[in-house]
Amino acid sequence: MSTFADYLKLHGLVFIAGATAILGELIALPAPAITFWRTLAAAVLLGIWVLWKKPQAAGLGAVTQLLANGVLIGLHWITFFWAIQLSNVSVCMVAMATSTLWAASLEPMMVRERKFRTADLVLGIVMVVAMGGLFGSGFKFAVGLAVGILSAGLAIIFTIVNSRFTGRMSAVTITFWEMVGAAGVSAVMLPFLPWKLPSPTDALSLFLLASVCTVVAFTALTALLRRVSVFTVSLAYQLEPLYAIAVATFLFKDHTELPARFYYTAVPVLLAAVIHPLWMRRVERKQLIPVAGG
Repeated sequence: MSTFADYLKLHGLVFIAGATAILGELIALPAPAITFWRTLAAAVLLGIWVLWKKPQAAGLGAVTQLLANGVLIGLHWITFFWAIQLSNVSVCMVAMATSTLWAASLEPMMVRERKFRTADLVLGIVMVVAMGGLFGSGFKFAVGLAVGILSAGLAIIFTIVNSRFTGRMSAVTITFWEMVGAAGVSAVMLPFLPWKLPSPTDALSLFLLASVCTVVAFTALTALLRRVSVFTVSLAYQLEPLYAIAVATFLFKDHTELPARFYYTAVPVLLAAVIHPLWMRRVERKQLIPVAGG
């Protein structure tokens, strides 16, 4: 049974997820380099854990699939940090809020049991109209917003594919091989970029990304899922953009770079992302109510 402390931990994890964008803004490295160092450090930490705990090993076929999925999460993080560099944290996080729309659109295509629903169509109309108005207004961060939307889509594809592995092997094993795949795809891009080692400040931020935002947050969330429902977790994570935008506004004064029309767009997008799962939860509960016989 979940407790109040569990809910506090959950929102702490959501805040940590939002801190990923803040740290990305602080690191003075190209997006592939940020992803490479982050995932390499996470893979090393998880590799030590695997050697210590010795969970059930994955077969060659599963390892290949996990590495391929790791490429997806690597591309997600590369585009995520690139979107921040092309715009700012607030713009990137509004783009990431479209992950709800991506999930509603892609899951019925990739999961046979999942059907498209009317609520998903309404969500799509709200977000497309809002984003269309922003792109059509000469918004100077339009490229960053577009890259962030692509990043959200990659994250959802990764999550859908990842769900096929969770019941088959240890979560630590899954994440270890995926971090190796992510480090690999970002390493391929490094020769095409100006090469330099991270500064001491960047190294600290990268270590926090790898340890706190990747390894610690992942294991804490896995443990929390034993007591808190998946729905509660997914709903809480819809608040991640709000947390990140609030912190970015305080630290980086993002609001001074953004026109008022950005917020007219951000509000319906963020509201739709939060309201959609609540709406679907209500629909599912109604469907479970038995109909009285005549």
